[in-house]
Amino acid sequence: MIEFLFLLSFVFSTLQPEPVATMQPAPVVEVPIPPLVDDYYITQMWHGDPVGIDASTGICGSDIVSVLSGTIKYINRDPNHRSGLGKFILLSHSENRESLYSHFSEIVVEYGTEIKQGQVLGYIGNTGKSTACHIHHSAIGYRNSLLRGTI
Repeated sequence: MIEFLFLLSFVFSTLQPEPVATMQPAPVVEVPIPPLVDDYYITQMWHGDPVGIDASTGICGSDIVSVLSGTIKYINRDPNHRSGLGKFILLSHSENRESLYSHFSEIVVEYGTEIKQGQVLGYIGNTGKSTACHIHHSAIGYRNSLLRGTI
């Protein structure tokens, strides 16, 4: 009996638990307007866009910054683009994530450029289907990400 218990304890002591799959946390992203101004606000979610926001300082020409590092995938400089987005940028990030920024007054980056988090992309405008100076920012592939900043 003692031999059996010893053998049983040896078998159980060598068993390893199944590894538990761990989810990679979503990156923390910044608000696309730097906290250099105390008065900025998020005005609304865009028509059915669960990961899009309209944000403004209330002043055309304020900086628009990248929420994450990435590469410029697409730039539109036509203020009357048929999409209604006006002048816009699509920025590609890691893990199939992208950021769309629209309604720029001016875009200061070029296609294919590597961008760092917080880098100025251009300036808040009122191009496209827009009624006031603001930035519309859509996050693609960012489910469960957090926005941080002084809001």
